[in-house]
Amino acid sequence: TRIVFNSHWQQQQYNMKLGVPYEDGVVIKNCCEIFEPHKKPKDGKLRLVYFSAPHRGLHVLESAIRYLEAKRDDFEVDVYSSFKIYGWEEQDKQFQELYDRLNELKSVNYHGTVSNDEIRKALLASHILAYPSTYVESSCCVAIEAMAAGLLAVIPNYGALPETCTDYGWIYNWESEPSRHAQKYARILDSALDQYWEPALQRILQMQVMYYNYFFSWDMREAQWTSLLEGMVAELEAAEKNQPKYPY
Repeated sequence: TRIVFNSHWQQQQYNMKLGVPYEDGVVIKNCCEIFEPHKKPKDGKLRLVYFSAPHRGLHVLESAIRYLEAKRDDFEVDVYSSFKIYGWEEQDKQFQELYDRLNELKSVNYHGTVSNDEIRKALLASHILAYPSTYVESSCCVAIEAMAAGLLAVIPNYGALPETCTDYGWIYNWESEPSRHAQKYARILDSALDQYWEPALQRILQMQVMYYNYFFSWDMREAQWTSLLEGMVAELEAAEKNQPKYPY
């Protein structure tokens, strides 16, 4: 009766590429548990975090961090990434060299796969989402959760990421060539680290937290799903009432 899309970008792709009429679908976006108000730690280094699958841009981040380490040492990067999250440990073999290179970097803490509870606890003490995505996202739970936790999201204009992160994200023009992408991303992270504590940026992050914890909350999604399902039931009941009666 309805196709549910997780972003307007995704619905547009189905319309343009497969001819699915807009009226056959509805957009109900992803969401996350809200975060309680908290303050980011100001003492010590700024903490960057990547918590997505390794094939979604981790190689670009690793190269970017190498460039960045040559310039500054006032940051740390926590990487939570492996295919163990899907139960596909065998797939990690092709990324073992990348994991080894990450472990060589003095600023990187490679954690592999951990529980979402541990991720959420880490986000409370993190400042920047470092996600140079190379994967066409139809939506992005990583970005939603990080931005609800008050992180500055540094992401490319690729797939539905601009829609997911809106004007709160630090959005740059995506690069298809990995080395150019890494060099560009290093420059953008460098700027983000320089400006993170600027009062204007902190005010934006405060507005961002309120926005994501409201519009991407389960309360909001529950209301949207309830409205959709009740509307579909009402349509079916009305259609049944209008069915012609045939004597048999």
